[in-house]
Amino acid sequence: MPDARTRGDGGPGRAPSYLGMPLGEFLELLSAGGAAPGGGAAAALAVALGASLCAMAARLSAKQLQAAAGPAQQANTAAPGTPATLRPAAELTHTNPAQQAQPAPLSTPATPRPAAELADYAERLRDKVAQLCQADAQAYGRVIAALRMPAKPDATHRRQAVAEALSGAASVPMRVVETAAEVARLASRLAREGNPNLRGDAVTAALLAESGARAAAALVRLNLADAPEDHRLERVDQVLREVAHATAQAQQI
Repeated sequence: MPDARTRGDGGPGRAPSYLGMPLGEFLELLSAGGAAPGGGAAAALAVALGASLCAMAARLSAKQLQAAAGPAQQANTAAPGTPATLRPAAELTHTNPAQQAQPAPLSTPATPRPAAELADYAERLRDKVAQLCQADAQAYGRVIAALRMPAKPDATHRRQAVAEALSGAASVPMRVVETAAEVARLASRLAREGNPNLRGDAVTAALLAESGARAAAALVRLNLADAPEDHRLERVDQVLREVAHATAQAQQI
């Protein structure tokens, strides 16, 4: 979302359902000069577009993904789960600082997954991040409500309310960044192992995920500008490194 302290409009009110809109209508609304949708929704949409391209590339890469899996595909009897190279970024929060210093290498062996399962995974990521378009508008509304509180007679209460609203608003773009890391890793795998005719789509997916992540990270930092001790400021930098690493891997093939 945009830095809530610099948007001088009248607040978003009750936001319409963005996901139910035709694309043209959403773009018109984004251009209209209202409080929402804003930067957070645009960042989430970029990541959702990347996830959608991943789903398409996976569906059209059945032969290549099967070949990449090799005999391990038949030998794998474990319950389906997210492979190491595709594990959600949020799962990395419990590693120690030394482990967080560098992005995990994308060459780590992963449990093979058929094309249909990877496509389903991509669609789940798409749906998760697309919903954050709406969540961003709602979070922005709470910030506006806090800013509209009277400064007197209790200025301390207002400051606390604004700080809490800004902290809550930072959570939405932070989730966009985390999901973008998952999309970028998936796109990188598809660029390596998928249909070579769709490599451009996989690379585009990674680049969209990275652009959305960088935009959302900027919003996290803006909303936490008065909370330098917040752990999310360090976390967002770490996840951005992971996203950049995945995107670079996708483009090197």
